[in-house]
Amino acid sequence: MASEKENKIENKNQVGNDINSSGDREGEMNEAKNQARVEQEEAEKQKIEKEKKEKKDAEPNAVNKTTSGLLKSAWENLVTSWGLTLIWIDIHVFLGMVFGNKLFCKLGMEWVPDEIKRAQFKEAEKVGKVAGTFEGTGVACMNLGCLLFIIWILMFNAMLLEVVKNPMSGLFHVIGWIWDGVSSVVSGK
Repeated sequence: MASEKENKIENKNQVGNDINSSGDREGEMNEAKNQARVEQEEAEKQKIEKEKKEKKDAEPNAVNKTTSGLLKSAWENLVTSWGLTLIWIDIHVFLGMVFGNKLFCKLGMEWVPDEIKRAQFKEAEKVGKVAGTFEGTGVACMNLGCLLFIIWILMFNAMLLEVVKNPMSGLFHVIGWIWDGVSSVVSGK
């Protein structure tokens, strides 16, 4: 009899343990669900904060507006200034790399109006990136052209110095250089 009572008590304990363990599992699952929900809410908050920060960073400040206007003006007056505004464009690009885009806008962004930058930053950034690609290529080509022009001027000055230093030899070199140029044009080579 005692053993039957003990068996009944053991069976009750096992049933109680099974109920408790299933209750623990449910509690753990609820806790995991709650934690997942909290993490998801936190991720959404961080995403919203990031978007707000990007939007705030997109709003140009007074210095950025000024330097952007100067860059746009430099591009517009490039031909009428005989290319001297290329100096400001190069300075702007260099300072943009040094100080960042808070003060000096990226190439191409000076053409996008401030209202569009505020309202639709992603689209404005895409347009600015396309324009910046063309501007970057243009700046590189113009700088290469200026470098070649400077080399040509130095070469011409060296040739003149040779003529002044040794007039007869220099004169024959100049005449030979001209003759070679004329003969190549005439013969079509």
